[in-house]
Amino acid sequence: MHSDSPFCHNCGVRLTGPFCAACGQKARPLSVTLHDFFHEFIHEMLHVDGRILQTVRRLVVSPGFLTREYLEGRRARWISPIRLYLIFSVVFFGLSALTGLRVGANDLRGWSFSFQEMPEVRAPVSGSAEAESRAKELGFENIAHLEESVDHAVLVWVPRVMFVLLPLFAWLVALAYRRVDRNYLHHLIFAVHVHAAWFAAAAIAKIGELLSRPVGDALRLLVVVFAVVYAVLAFRRVYGAIRLSFARIALVMAIYAAAIIMAFVAIVVPVVLRHTIGRLL
Repeated sequence: MHSDSPFCHNCGVRLTGPFCAACGQKARPLSVTLHDFFHEFIHEMLHVDGRILQTVRRLVVSPGFLTREYLEGRRARWISPIRLYLIFSVVFFGLSALTGLRVGANDLRGWSFSFQEMPEVRAPVSGSAEAESRAKELGFENIAHLEESVDHAVLVWVPRVMFVLLPLFAWLVALAYRRVDRNYLHHLIFAVHVHAAWFAAAAIAKIGELLSRPVGDALRLLVVVFAVVYAVLAFRRVYGAIRLSFARIALVMAIYAAAIIMAFVAIVVPVVLRHTIGRLL
């Protein structure tokens, strides 16, 4: 249906087609019928959903493709990188709130800290009774309390820490490929797409954990393999077959993995120390 005025109702510019050339608003009459409303509603919903599914499919099965499309200016068909990242990070952390991240708490099972000159970690002991005893020595009621405290800290802080780690990843890529004719924001777009794909895969593993713990464990191993393979393929598609490319990728991934481990330690250790110091005081 055409507009009831030769001028755009939004900005007043003369219309030359079905959309305003100045502001982009669709030329529609002021009076809208119920049929018009539902027709536009269905059209917009199907269009958006189709774009989401198409973008997600490309993100997962074509590493680096969306980054190339974005950098070459073909963006209208795809969801923005930031939106992709937010969608899958929210889904992942939402599922993690139900299953727990299973990072730190289980790894701390049976570990003990001693306060002499500096915190020292001794090897974990086996056996549930000894593990419960170690947890109490650390100032927790039991292992469940330890896991709950660590999981809570991780769920609260990891989404925030990722806003530091993600730019760090982009900086490492920029450093490794400094001779490539791209600026930092180009590398950041690449990092956002890669992390969105990682979160999407991790979310699937979380769904597996909700169904069955063994299934979740198997999927977590697959996610690790997927993350590495995906990163390598994405690097090669975006940055090309540059000499020593694999060595650059390995270096970036190794440093980034170390940064992630340090971030988790920085989140988990204060939780344990706070309870332990509280018990000693």
